[in-house]
Parts: sequence; C-alpha cells; structure tokens
Amino acid sequence: FFKHSSAKIRSHAIACVNQFIISRTQALMLHIDSFIENLFFLASDEDPEVRKNVCRALVMLVEVRMDRLIPHINNIVEYMLMRTQDPDDTVALEACEFWLSLAEQPICREVLGPHIERLIPVLVRGMKYSEIDIILLRGDVEEDDTIPDKESDIKPRFHKSKTHQVSKSPSEEQVDGEDFDDEDVDDDDALSDWNLRKCSAAALDVLANVFHDMLLPILLPILKETLFHRDWEIKESGILVLGAIAE
Repeated sequence: FFKHSSAKIRSHAIACVNQFIISRTQALMLHIDSFIENLFFLASDEDPEVRKNVCRALVMLVEVRMDRLIPHINNIVEYMLMRTQDPDDTVALEACEFWLSLAEQPICREVLGPHIERLIPVLVRGMKYSEIDIILLRGDVEEDDTIPDKESDIKPRFHKSKTHQVSKSPSEEQVDGEDFDDEDVDDDDALSDWNLRKCSAAALDVLANVFHDMLLPILLPILKETLFHRDWEIKESGILVLGAIAE
C-alpha cells in the first residue's frame, strides 16, 4: 500500500499507524517487522511530510520496541544523522528527537559511540538561531523594548522535548495534598516554542550525561571556533553549547 499510493496518502497512512505505536496495539506489534521494512522503503521519500512521519515512527519505536530496531540500528543512526540536517526544519526537528529518545536507552553509549564524532557537530550547527528565530527575536524587541521584563520572562528555561512531556493524572499532580506545579512545563507556548535549536541543545545536554569527558576532544575545537566567531549568532550558539554541557 505504501509503495503505490500518493505522497499525501503515504504521509497520512504512516501518521495513522503511528498512533498505534505508543499504545503497543497488538495488531501492529504482530507485524512490526513488516512495518519497519516499509518505513525503510519510505525513508528517502521526496515529500517532507512523509519523511517527518518516518522519523516520528522511528523515535516512538525506540521507546516501545527498541529490540526490533537493534538489527538495523547502524543504518537508522546514519539515516537520522542525515535527516537531522534535512533542508525542511520540521523533518530535522522530528529526527533530532531521536537522539533524545536514544539517550534514555541503556544501549545508547554502545550504539552511538562509533558515530558521536559526526553527531556532535550536527547538533551544534542545529543550535544556531535560524533566520525565522532572528526575525521573531527582532519583532519581540521592537514590540516590548520599553516594557520591563517579568520574572517569568527571564528565569532559566530547561530544554524539554515535546515527546518527552508525560501528562500526569490528577492524583499524580498532587503531592501531600497540595497541587503539584511543574515549573519546567510552561503554558501552551511551551510546545509552539519547541524548535530545532532547543531540541539540539537538549540532545547535547543528555548525551553529555551519557558520554561525559569523551565529548571534550570533539567539542573543544568547536568551542574555540564558535566562541570567538565574528558572527554573533554563531558566537551565541557556542555559549549555548557551554550551557548544555556544563553539568
């Protein structure tokens, strides 16, 4: 079906099937190998929506059926490296989520070790403000440059993947009879603000806690270049790198 349908139908079909991954629907689990095989067939589809949904499926499969991905993991890592640099930002963002999910797996260090020297520069490049980010920043300055900042505007924000925000039940949202207030999760803007820059920073953060000092020989030359770069947006990305690996 995937092979002989239009791009729009292919994209919607994968999106529909993706809904059954997290819930571990038995019908899909019984045919998971066939599903993965067809994902590979669509991996280089010309339509960005198809590529985005392929990446989303692989990210969810890491969390649900990592065991079925292991035989193909090197090819999947290579594919996600390529898609994290996709010219379409929505595809790149979905692919970048993969590194966040993989970092939570016990096998992460073993799987990513041979690829880490190529992955880290890709993440650092993704941490630079995009043209759209800069336009939005300039718009914000022009609109409220005379208005004092609120405390919520200037407090540190922790990077958090939109796919890693687990909704809590009412009982879980109360601790010792008091309402639980998760300061890491902002209002609805938290999802709309999630972009490739923040996802790349979050991925570098979690990977630094997996690989520790192993990252320094890779990052130090990059930091020397970025922190002293003449372009402010590249210099700023270097500062963001420091913040991501500080802990």
